[in-house]
Amino acid sequence: MSVSRRAWLVLAGAAITIVTGGTLFAATQHVSWFTGEYWAMATATTVGYGDITAHNTIGRILTIIVMMTAIPSLAACFALMTSEHLVKRGLGWWTQHGILHVRDEAEKANTALHEALHQKLEDLHTVMGELQETVGNGFLTGVQQQLSDVETALHTRLDGIESAVIALPTEKETSGE
Repeated sequence: MSVSRRAWLVLAGAAITIVTGGTLFAATQHVSWFTGEYWAMATATTVGYGDITAHNTIGRILTIIVMMTAIPSLAACFALMTSEHLVKRGLGWWTQHGILHVRDEAEKANTALHEALHQKLEDLHTVMGELQETVGNGFLTGVQQQLSDVETALHTRLDGIESAVIALPTEKETSGE
């Protein structure tokens, strides 16, 4: 399925959520249909003027549903449209002018970050071992657990950065070959 088709499907889903949410809001909050749709559009676009608010639990639940579905759907739609525009129409120009040619630099930065963090973690383990010899096991158990948690979090973030770098276009992809 093409990117533009996915964008239109996501936009259609957001529109259905907005219209349905607005209609249900109007019915449950005893306001006109137009006022309900106005509320749904203001909520879905994160404008939220505050002039129309939910007055009971069902209205608040509808507010949460519209926010949690329509806002990310609209964001995804615009992201898909932008990526299609860059890839199909404008990526070559951006690359020719040196603006989008960042994958190699990002990979180098990611590798340097990996090496620096691994070195710091090794240093921390060394210091922890020296402290353990000096102070004893009982005092450092909590600190070791926190260090382990930080190490796990760093590896998770590094994996995310690596995934983002891999998703960047290569020189061959950006040159249109």
